Amino acid sequence: MGAKSRQATSSSRSTSKVLDDSVTDAMLAAETTLEIDSPSDPAQVTRVVRNAKRGCFVLQALFNLVPVTAETLLNGQPLASS
Repeated sequence: MGAKSRQATSSSRSTSKVLDDSVTDAMLAAETTLEIDSPSDPAQVTRVVRNAKRGCFVLQALFNLVPVTAETLLNGQPLASS
């Protein structure tokens, strides 16, 4: 079983002004397409794809909205965040 093509797209909104310290970005949507050419049984392909989606950390984070934390260290010390 092999993937013929993979495609991922997203749309976002950005009002970025890095020099003004006013960057704000938002992801508005994400879409994936997986096209498979295979002589395998469709039920088997369905199981493989379903398990691949279940095992994808990125998809699961988007589907299940997990808490996200981010820390920055400068010279081993936490950098103040805003």
